[in-house]
Parts: sequence; structure tokens; C-alpha cells
Amino acid sequence: MPEYTDLLRHRYDSPPRKSTQVYPLPFNFMDSSWTIRSLGRGIRNQFRRIPALLILPSSVVLMLVLISLVNPSLMAQVTERINQFIFSHFGNFYLWFGLFNLILFPAIALSPLGQVRLGGKEAKPEHSWFSWIAMLFCCGMGIGFMMWGAAEPLYHYMNPPIPGTEGDLQREEVAFSYTFLHWGLEPWAIYGATAMVIAFFGFNLKRGLSFSAFLIDPHEEVAETRLEKLIRRTADFIMVIAIIFGIAATIATGVINVEGGLGSLTSLQGGMGTEIVIIVVITGVYLFSAANGLDKGIKTLSNISVLLSFLLLGAMIWFGPEFKILRTLAEDVPYYMGHLLPLSLGLGEFRQPNWLNEWTIRYWSWWIAWAPFVGLFIAIISKGRTIRELLVAVMITPTLFSLVWFTAFGQTAIALQETSQVFGDSFDWSGIPTLLFDVLGFYSDFPFLSWLSVALIAIFICNSADSASYIMACFSRGKVLSEGNIRLQMIWGTLFAFLTLVLLLTGGSGDYDPLYVLQEITQIAALPFTILLLLVFARFLNKLYVYWRDQVR
Repeated sequence: MPEYTDLLRHRYDSPPRKSTQVYPLPFNFMDSSWTIRSLGRGIRNQFRRIPALLILPSSVVLMLVLISLVNPSLMAQVTERINQFIFSHFGNFYLWFGLFNLILFPAIALSPLGQVRLGGKEAKPEHSWFSWIAMLFCCGMGIGFMMWGAAEPLYHYMNPPIPGTEGDLQREEVAFSYTFLHWGLEPWAIYGATAMVIAFFGFNLKRGLSFSAFLIDPHEEVAETRLEKLIRRTADFIMVIAIIFGIAATIATGVINVEGGLGSLTSLQGGMGTEIVIIVVITGVYLFSAANGLDKGIKTLSNISVLLSFLLLGAMIWFGPEFKILRTLAEDVPYYMGHLLPLSLGLGEFRQPNWLNEWTIRYWSWWIAWAPFVGLFIAIISKGRTIRELLVAVMITPTLFSLVWFTAFGQTAIALQETSQVFGDSFDWSGIPTLLFDVLGFYSDFPFLSWLSVALIAIFICNSADSASYIMACFSRGKVLSEGNIRLQMIWGTLFAFLTLVLLLTGGSGDYDPLYVLQEITQIAALPFTILLLLVFARFLNKLYVYWRDQVR
């Protein structure tokens, strides 16, 4: 019985049947015998070379963008109402799902099952530890760290979610506890568990890289029913739509951040022209990176961005309030770890009744919606690693870096607010794109750090778009692409840039925020993926135990 990847390879790479004539163009101008039938046959064969998972989702995305342009308020209202319904009825389900991943992933990795090597006993790691962690970190949360590193702790400090929070130390404790919750162990546990499942099914069991393939066994000699085929195609379709919108929202957010940084450093006036130039430059960089393949492109950018991140973090600790940073690491991190269970389940009384939906549950829906993309990329670069190594690289190391990062940037912003009321009496949401640069400007007379931050944000954008184009090319073909196959990567990368440009150019009209609508659409996909992943987990545990018993023990 041929393997699943062999079936995919035969489908896309095998020569056409003898009765089907394929021209480089839809028909041959030099052949006077061509007919309407041969013209249609040639066009059909050309479209057969483009995967359905590229054509159909892209068409739906363009249709949704067109609806947003024609009636933006309707799209905003519909997506917001759907998400509010999901958060109200399934919010606790999201919280329990996050806690389930936090328990399941370490439990498997620390048990004897953690000895399983992704890709088989003979598989060897393809990347060094530093490059491996750098790539998964930049793919997972790079831009978010830059945008929210100072902003979220400052917001929770100025607007404590818990009533009765009076003193500065108590407000800091609550602010950092919830910031650590949103950017710490559980998001990385969701990514790690998803990557573990994808890598095991895809490499050890040879199922390919389609999420829907995990629900069935392609080696069973049982004909697939129409219902099963519909479920598989619907699952893949939803995942591709979520990834497309998620990446476009991330790129657009990064572009706004870069624009804000350039505006605070120079006399450059932001606007449509500036955003177009930023998108064109960044698109050129990440398409060039994609053309150089995974090793020379994504890996190089990731290594550079992580080194620059360490430089910026070290400078922030040096210029910032060292004592307050050390105190937070010594006191608030243990508080977060000790109260992880009630924080994860949203237990307690909140100052605003809807706070949990607007913060923790919304964060969880965002991390879950991003899990297909990030998990798939981590799985591909983790071939040859054991599940136990995956735990260290995906959950423990990024969480430690996250705790230090948000502590350094958050305490620096809070110190400015405590001593000088730099940010006023209320938090200004419109100032988030420039908040990081305001903080850097107060603590350093050297504009180098601000320019370094702009460059770092731009590189993070390139990392996300580059890895996303590679992942979507793999996903739409159902297999890991060879280094020389970049046609689909270029198509996906161009699509991301086009969608980002449209969203930014249509923003700012009335109360309509295209980025907010894009995030709402992405988060809607979190619910079906959560259900899909729970079904896959049930099959995964059984398959993993059988594999460990037969191949490892």
C-alpha cells in the first residue's frame, strides 16, 4: 500500500494521461488545428497544477475583503456578534482547553513516551538548538512582544482587573500576573502540543501535513464516505482561512508599529504613502528570503532577530529600573506560578463583568486560531528531536524569555508612570504603536535603541510572513517542500502583502477598523479547531503508546 505522501506526490507530480495534451500555454498558437475543446482542456490542465487549497481559500478571502469594502459596518457587526456569542457560551471551554494542554504536553514529554523521536529512531535534527529555538520563537510571538511588552503591564497597572487593588506593589503584582498568564506557559503549551501531534502523525506515521488526515487512517482499506470527505475538506478549508487572516493581521499590525516608530524618530508624516512604502520594502525582503529556502532564509532572519532581541533586552535592563525588575522576577513570577490554576480558570471577581471575555478568553482564542500555523511550522523544523526536547524548546525556554521580557519592558513603563505620570491619567489606546518608543526615549539619550526596535519589528514581520508562506505552500500541497520549490511560496507571500495593503488602505474610515475585523474573523476559527484538536488528541494518545511500545521500548 503506498504511503500517504507518495499518493500526494503521484497526484501532483505524475505526468498527465496520454489522452490529455498539455501545452505551456492554454493552447498552441503555432498549431492551426487547435479547437475550442483543446483550449478548454489546456486551461483545465493549467488550473490542475494549482492546489485547491490555494484557489478556494484565496477566493473566499478576496470575497470577504470585497464585502468589507462595500459594507464595512455590516462585516464588523456580524463578526463581533459571532465572537461575542462564542466567548459567552464557550469561554470556559477555551480556558479548560488551555489548562488541558498545559497538563497534557508536559505529562507526555516527562513520561517514557517523551523518548519518542519525531521522524523515527534514525531521524537526525536538521537545525542547531539556537537556530531551532530562534525560528519557533520568531514564528510564534515576535511582533506581539514588541507591541505589548510595555503596553500590557502598563494597562493592567493603570486599570487593575481585580477590585480592591490599591497599593503600587499590589497593582504591579496583579498586572504582571495576568500579563504572564497571557504570554507565558499556556500559549506555548498550546503551540507545543499542536506541534507534537502534527510531527508525530506527519513524520512517524507518514500521514502528510493535512490536519484532516489525522482524523482518518489512510492505510485502512475502507472507502471514504462523502461525509468524511466533506468533514476533511471543511477542516482544511477553515484552517487555511484562519491562517491567511491571522498572518495579514500580524503583518498589518507590524507595519503600523514600524510607522509609529519612524514617526517618533523622524519628522516623517504617517499615512497611506508611508504604509505602501513599508509594505513594499518588507515584502521584497521576505520574498527574497523565501527564495533562498528554509536554511538560508528563515533561519538566517530568525538568528539575527533573536540576537537583536537579546541586545535590546539587555539595554532595557541596563537603562531601566534594575531593582524593580529584579523584585518582579523574584516576587511576581513565583506568585504567578503559585496561582496558575485559578488564573487559568478565570476564578475570582473582576472589576468589569466582561473583563475575562475581553482579555484572557480573547487571548486564548487568538493563540488557538494561530496554533495550526505555528504548530505546523514548529513540527517541520523539529524533525529529529524527541518529544522531551520539544518541551524544553517550545514551552520552557520561550516562557522564561517571555517572563524576563515583559518584566523589563513593563516595569520600565510602570516606573515612568509612577514617578512622572508620563502616560497621563488614563491609558491611551491610540498611542500603543509608539508607546515602546516613548519608553525608550525617556530612558536613553541614544536613538540607536529606537532604531534597533524599528529594525527588529521589521525583521519579525519578515519572519512571520516568510514562515507563513512556506507553511501555506507545504499545507496546500500536503507535503514538505523541497528547497528549490518556491513558486507557491511566492504566490502566498504576494497574497499576504496584497491583503495587508488593502486592509491598511481601507482603514480609518469612520469607526471601522479593518484589523479588528480581521482578528475577529481569525478568532472565529478557534472553536472548530479546538474541537478538531480534541478529537485528534484522543487518537494521538493511543497511536503514540502503540508506537512507543513497538518501536522504542
